[in-house]
Amino acid sequence: MADPKRSTTYKKAREQLQKCDAKPFLTALDLGLFQPYSDGIVEAFAAKYYGKHRYDGPTKLDTSKIPWPRLPTIPETQKMLRAVMKQTDYSTMPTTGSSEQDQRAAEELLINLGNTNFKGAYAVMGLDCTALGDRRKSASTGWPATLAESDLLCDIMPAGGVGELNMNDCHELCVLVSGVRVWFQFPPTDHNLTVYAKLLKSRSKKTHKPIDADDLSNLRGGVVLLQEKGETVEIAPFCPTIMISTEPSVSANWMIDIAEKVPARLKNLHLFSIENSGLRGNEKKQAIRQTLLARQRGLLPSVQAVLEGNIQHLDEQVVKNELARAWESGKDALNGLLVASGDGTWTPEKIATMWVESMMGPTTRREQSCSICNQRFNWNRHPRDEMKRRLQKHFLEEHWPAQKPAKAKRKSEVESLKIGQPTPTKRSRKK
Repeated sequence: MADPKRSTTYKKAREQLQKCDAKPFLTALDLGLFQPYSDGIVEAFAAKYYGKHRYDGPTKLDTSKIPWPRLPTIPETQKMLRAVMKQTDYSTMPTTGSSEQDQRAAEELLINLGNTNFKGAYAVMGLDCTALGDRRKSASTGWPATLAESDLLCDIMPAGGVGELNMNDCHELCVLVSGVRVWFQFPPTDHNLTVYAKLLKSRSKKTHKPIDADDLSNLRGGVVLLQEKGETVEIAPFCPTIMISTEPSVSANWMIDIAEKVPARLKNLHLFSIENSGLRGNEKKQAIRQTLLARQRGLLPSVQAVLEGNIQHLDEQVVKNELARAWESGKDALNGLLVASGDGTWTPEKIATMWVESMMGPTTRREQSCSICNQRFNWNRHPRDEMKRRLQKHFLEEHWPAQKPAKAKRKSEVESLKIGQPTPTKRSRKK
């Protein structure tokens, strides 16, 4: 493989990181922990680490792929974001401690969007920008078996702002409206997910330890991408990712839920509980509950869609089999989400019915196997309703956590969430 330090992407990324004195990332880059993004690198790494499809690996699209008829100018972007901020409750990251100071910090950030050297202390992350969302093209992404898309959210960051180690359970698309960012992505291998979980556990302790080059050296298969204005970065599910904004920047982000990835979302569900355990304080605890509830409400309709079938461009039986294999490893985390929500939308009985209807199909058969454990049931002389009742009983006894659920949270604590959408995990940010 060619020396990465001779790559144009490597040289440009290093130049950008030097501008904001991002020493840990410069060290990691100089140690050769990342291959620079290019078409050849994408093909090689996708085959070795990521998956069989183009959208499984690191991807960067040029300005012709923006989701609007044209890219908004900085003055247009400032105007749209100010209008949103007047109508939306938001806080900076980190928060200043008061809404008035948050507003002043956000305004300072907006004013300096065109100032490439502005290194403010605050960012605004996950802002629901309906203006940009309404202007988005309705054209399909071209990905097969798409189940849902999330609303469009904006991240506004100063030079030197860092989106800390993070991953999502759906495909994330990030269009850079202004500025420059450098991305470090790792493939979703078992090794990397194990290291990721350990890093997040260490961050959940009282002393928040920033990610350094030693941490990054434990991850494998890293790719560095340089993202400039108008370009789109696609991040596959379960890819640990770190991003640094080397200039004041605005991005528009949204999630796409693909049916083929639903089993992996269930299998890796526990990682997202770990991810949020580093947050502290009542306000952050509330954010944790809302994030987990939104993930539950995004995941279960997707599981239901896969089990019901009739999804175009999907090998349904293969994905159903993968979902059945992932069920045992994901059911405890899923039960935890049900307990955290307390809204009663999804119950164990409803989930059992969903599985049983998929197992039984539209016609009655003399013999039926559980699709999760392959236990056989002979239904000769039993009506269909009795078959269904017995399979539900089997599911609840054998394939659902036996412990009594903890007391559910109050509904008021987990309100105002959109059901059935893949929901972005807001990137934490540090200076």
